[in-house]
Amino acid sequence: MKNIAKTINKIIREEKCDGWHLAAEKAINGQIVDCLDAEVKAKLEKNIAADFTKVEKSEIINRFFDRDRGTPLRALPLPHHPACGSAPGGSRS
Repeated sequence: MKNIAKTINKIIREEKCDGWHLAAEKAINGQIVDCLDAEVKAKLEKNIAADFTKVEKSEIINRFFDRDRGTPLRALPLPHHPACGSAPGGSRS
């Protein structure tokens, strides 16, 4: 969980995010949040402890829709990581 939190810390700082959202499976969500730097954790606006691996895209969008402003939230690009086989933007190659 420390490596995941370290990556999140880096992305939030590099992107200079004012606020961000997290979704992680219930069993690991709290562990990730506990490992975040205080400055990054303070900017966490929405935290969803849920497993979205088998959920329809529309449901995920609905869970992350900014109902207060009526607009979808801006998604950060996912970093390319050769070990996981993902291409830039997070899609599988």
